[in-house]
Amino acid sequence: MFISFKILRCHPRSSLSIRVTPRTEVVKIEKRKKSSRGWKWVESLVDSEEEHIKITYGDDAIPVALVAPRGKRAFMVQFVLRADPSPAEPYQKILEETRDQLDFFLIEKGEENPWAYAIYHCSTASNFYSRVRWDRKDCTSG
Repeated sequence: MFISFKILRCHPRSSLSIRVTPRTEVVKIEKRKKSSRGWKWVESLVDSEEEHIKITYGDDAIPVALVAPRGKRAFMVQFVLRADPSPAEPYQKILEETRDQLDFFLIEKGEENPWAYAIYHCSTASNFYSRVRWDRKDCTSG
């Protein structure tokens, strides 16, 4: 018996388990995210007058979310795009891709200082060519 499948997307610090039983037509793949030193992000309002990162999507730069540091080992994320408009499916995909990147860069990547890495990521070629783009807004004075 020959089984072929393709993993479309997997972050390097994620682990996958694949379970196949005899006569199984559907393969179950479970993705487990690895935590990074207790960092987390929570949905909350972000003060756009303070330092933050604006996340947009696609060539049209659709605003999706604002991200800012919040105390110890946490980030505030304010989603400005909602899945309410019709048709909601494209918006769901955008939000899912954005959440995947938030998880990867702020939690799973394992950086000592994820906020510093997120700021660095804003200037990388991978960010420029990605559909989900991060743009630092430094609103501090002095």
